[in-house]
Amino acid sequence: MRRYQRSPGLALEQCRLLVEFGKLKGLSTESCLKNTNIDDAIFQETTYEPTASQELQIIRNITRLISEPADRLGYEAGRRSKLHHYGLIGQAMLSSDNLLHALNIALRYCQEVFHFTNYASSSQSKMLSVAWLPYKKDTLSVEHFLVARDLGTGLSIIEQVTGRKPKGVIAARTFFTDRKLILELRNQLGCVLEHAPNGAELVLNAQSLLQPMPQRNPQSCRVLEQLCYEQMHLPEDLPLKDSFTEQVAYHLRKSKFSLSRDDVAKQLNISSRTLARYLLNEKTTWRELIAKIRIDHAKQRLTSSKLPIEIVAEDVGFGSSSAFSLAFRRATGMTPREFRKQFTLAEIAPTPVASTSTKR
Repeated sequence: MRRYQRSPGLALEQCRLLVEFGKLKGLSTESCLKNTNIDDAIFQETTYEPTASQELQIIRNITRLISEPADRLGYEAGRRSKLHHYGLIGQAMLSSDNLLHALNIALRYCQEVFHFTNYASSSQSKMLSVAWLPYKKDTLSVEHFLVARDLGTGLSIIEQVTGRKPKGVIAARTFFTDRKLILELRNQLGCVLEHAPNGAELVLNAQSLLQPMPQRNPQSCRVLEQLCYEQMHLPEDLPLKDSFTEQVAYHLRKSKFSLSRDDVAKQLNISSRTLARYLLNEKTTWRELIAKIRIDHAKQRLTSSKLPIEIVAEDVGFGSSSAFSLAFRRATGMTPREFRKQFTLAEIAPTPVASTSTKR
């Protein structure tokens, strides 16, 4: 299972939504939480953070105990999602300039945190595509539920942000099999629903994304999004079960990357040489770890600003843009420029209004 990181409180909120949905369908809290090692008392603690495996187990319980198709259940669960369930990032989306801006915020957030599906977007000419693809290795038994939940959540959020039903949907493709859900989506989206071999995709008219939002507030939007990332990266109590590499990374983040190798070794009560050996045992080195942490920081800088690559490289501690690009490509498989393009939707110019003239 991939490392599980979300904005603080979001995992608990999502699990609560699932349990509420299960109860709405006639299940007890105990049935929803079976085999999760979560009891109702722990579930009510605001500081408790469920794991990815625990959330998946709740979903498996729901899909096993309710005799309805998994894709329909997932879609219904997703439609119940509200922006306030997503904390600061949800409020940032609500105050964004337009739907394109909100999608960019979501795209940046998804590449920063754990997510059960692969969220991907691309823009071409006058169209924009948004797709959700499952991670089969982790979620094979509930992939229809997970993709349908994300699609339902996406449509629900579009309605909340814009104050209306989705408009400008040119095409939709899904791998869903439930006829009732397919008919509902056709009516909801106003287009033919095509079959897809995997996941779900919406193709939108790009101009439909540029209508100003009812609650837009650019300054609040920027502040809320930045607060979300700052909150996510606040140092937490160090879990004893974490690997040695994660312990070193914890101290580096806590100090805002100001500690040297000797400094970290002293905090761990070992020698600098022992620290290097322990890192090597976990297939990394001090230099590689520093580069990884800097690159994680650079990802947000690349997608949340238009700063030149050279400035981003300097901000995250690289001596040159070429060294930064080399390290970034080694870590992500993409150059910084390619990463920025993939995780930032292109600006779309509004269609000019045709002017009319009268002869005199």
